Order: sequence, then C-alpha cells, then structure tokens
Amino acid sequence: MSEITWSEHAKYLVDKVSKRISLLKRTRNSISLYTANVIYKSLILPIIDYCDNVWGCCGKVNSDKLEKLQRREARIMMQTHRSDDALKYLRHEPLESKRDQHLLRLVKRCC
Repeated sequence: MSEITWSEHAKYLVDKVSKRISLLKRTRNSISLYTANVIYKSLILPIIDYCDNVWGCCGKVNSDKLEKLQRREARIMMQTHRSDDALKYLRHEPLESKRDQHLLRLVKRCC
C-alpha cells in the first residue's frame, strides 16, 4: 500500500501561486500598490486560502514553501528586499496563523 502525502498538492499550489506572483512581478512597475494588493487578494490569496483547514496539516516543509511565496509576493508588492518589513506594512498574517483561524472558524460553525 502506498503512503499518501500532501507533497503533491503542496507542489501544485506552489506552482500555481508562483505563476501568478510572476505575473504580479512583471506588472508591478506599472501599477500602484493598491492595484497590486487587489491582484494579490483576488488572484493569489484565494488559491492559498481555499480549503486550507483540510490541507493545513501538510507538514512544515510544505508549509514553509507557501510561506516563502508569501514573503516573495510581499517583497514584490513593496518593491523592497526586506520581506519582514513588507509583510508588516501590508498587514499580511503568517499563513499558518490564517489556517488556524480558518480551522477555528470551521469548528465553531460545527458546534
């Protein structure tokens, strides 16, 4: 019997999000920060957030890959090399924290 892991799904998410972040990077110089944020919230974040309470147990390695993408996206949006400052300015929560909130919201609805 083969072992089922989240690695394939995480790879799929990373590939899909990477393509959209590349689109953001190519257009960032010609759009405002507001527009870049709209692109992030409408094209990138839904992919990361969709059913994250199910696949949230994907493991540290896979989770870190997605966190790394969020840091890259923040640097591109803010046009800086410091992702910590960019994440703080943009008020982007760590993805793990968001997954925990989504899971708590789901449990609360079930109770």
